[in-house]
Amino acid sequence: MIKIIVSALILTIFWSQYTISEQLTFKLNGKIISEYNIMQLSNIVKPLEITIYEPHEQKNRTYFGFPALAILKDIYKNHLMSNKDLYITCSDGYKPSIPVVKFLKYDSYLVFKSSNNEKFTIVNKNQNNEFVELKPYFLIWDNLKHPELKKQGTYDFPYQIESIDLISFQDKFPKMSPPVPSSESANSGFIAFRKYCSTCHTINGEGGSKGVELNYPVNVTEYFEEKWLKLWIENPSSIRFNTKMPGLNLDIDNIEEVINNIVEYLKAMKEKKITPDSK
Repeated sequence: MIKIIVSALILTIFWSQYTISEQLTFKLNGKIISEYNIMQLSNIVKPLEITIYEPHEQKNRTYFGFPALAILKDIYKNHLMSNKDLYITCSDGYKPSIPVVKFLKYDSYLVFKSSNNEKFTIVNKNQNNEFVELKPYFLIWDNLKHPELKKQGTYDFPYQIESIDLISFQDKFPKMSPPVPSSESANSGFIAFRKYCSTCHTINGEGGSKGVELNYPVNVTEYFEEKWLKLWIENPSSIRFNTKMPGLNLDIDNIEEVINNIVEYLKAMKEKKITPDSK
């Protein structure tokens, strides 16, 4: 009996440090449906240790957190459909939109602490060795179990997560879609822009807020010569010393074609300038 009481007390002390500040907001189509702290999330599914290849630091790291799909299924229930996206908002302005189908296919985890008494931080080698606090939550993928994920690098590894919103991308970002009609290259570029660029940059005010707006009032292709724009996308540090913007992952298949398509999408958006909504 004494052992049980002591164990319960230890668990209470452990969880109490997370119950107030580590709040995670869940939304459905932009509307808040629930908010959970770590102790409440642990009532849905127990946290566990998971070791991955840390793409920011390019070495293995072990974290402690929750299987993401179990959390998402419990919260969103039958709304969690494969044609939807999870729009994640981070405190640093990073806003990735990740298809639900990826969560259904691969193992992912919402982690909240490092294992082995390591600090819950990273040194981001892709952003000029920037020191980053990961809390409150960091989404990771088991790229050791699924080695094909290593090729995707740091994409879809958002940290400092504040909220998760289950959305239809087309409904959420109507101002970002290319004008109709657009070339096949521009439409392919839109898909690539969604994945690699909209996490940080906005088009007509829609997207992440970590980087600059690229279309309104002046499109980036109207003041950036095309050859330099392509180089900027591929390797920003070759143009601007100490920039924290990462280049496009060089392991992406057909990277030159992907960059060309992104530029074609940006050029097409010159014909679709829409005043961003007031913040």
